[in-house]
Amino acid sequence: MQIFNLIACFVSLLFVMSVSAEPIVIIDEGGISTDQYRQTLQPATKVPDFGGQWIQTYSPLIQKDPENLSLWLPLTTSRLSPKRLLDDEQEVNFDLDAPICIVGADDLSLHWITSNLNNLVQLKTRCWLVQADDFDDFKMVSEQFQGKILMMPADGDAIADFFGIRHYPVFIDQGYIAQ
Repeated sequence: MQIFNLIACFVSLLFVMSVSAEPIVIIDEGGISTDQYRQTLQPATKVPDFGGQWIQTYSPLIQKDPENLSLWLPLTTSRLSPKRLLDDEQEVNFDLDAPICIVGADDLSLHWITSNLNNLVQLKTRCWLVQADDFDDFKMVSEQFQGKILMMPADGDAIADFFGIRHYPVFIDQGYIAQ
């Protein structure tokens, strides 16, 4: 009988706790956007650290023979290409530690970096490099960031699959992908 009383007390305690919880109420009054509730209704997708994954994969090889650039260059992607986006912004819901940008060593990316560098620095953006033919390309992109942005090589194909994008350069933040 004591076990029954203990279980009954526990269940009633759970009921009282759940009843006293504050509900989130959303009312449709027509004509009012519910965008502000998007985070509550749809949890953000955690973004993997594609740059960190690349380092874990290639670091042991590079440490064995740091002079052999052919171990990690050329840096290529078959699913991403440099091109202007048709839409100004694509709404998304990501859980990011910091905004990221995705670039290559092509002319469009280099011009984009130059045009957006101040904003990228101000937002503490990290960068994933998905295309570089050789070390000169890698160095050229790095120099465009003037030492102000953390840039790491990354697997462009994995990035394309995860974000559902086909082109770069792009800027990705919590709520949107833009160029």
